[in-house]
Amino acid sequence: MLSEPVAVTLLVIEALEALDVPYLIGGSLASAVHGVARATVDTDLVADLRYEHAERLAQALSDAFYVDVEAIQAGRERVREEVGQVVQQGRLFE
Repeated sequence: MLSEPVAVTLLVIEALEALDVPYLIGGSLASAVHGVARATVDTDLVADLRYEHAERLAQALSDAFYVDVEAIQAGRERVREEVGQVVQQGRLFE
């Protein structure tokens, strides 16, 4: 059985792969895979989302996540500022 962070990460990865969006995995999940434990339990995903991906990503994840479509779309224009977030509903895993 998968841990919750891994299971949640896989849900997002499956949506990204269905849209053919390239991505990288970081955060404590990636550190743990490389043998470096961290006190935080998070996954950072860096994805090459395009403006047109935002709506389809939101639809794909809407049953389990809150997805801010406008923040994702705006993130393409403000790369070094606010980044779009996908937050699992009813959980504290982001």
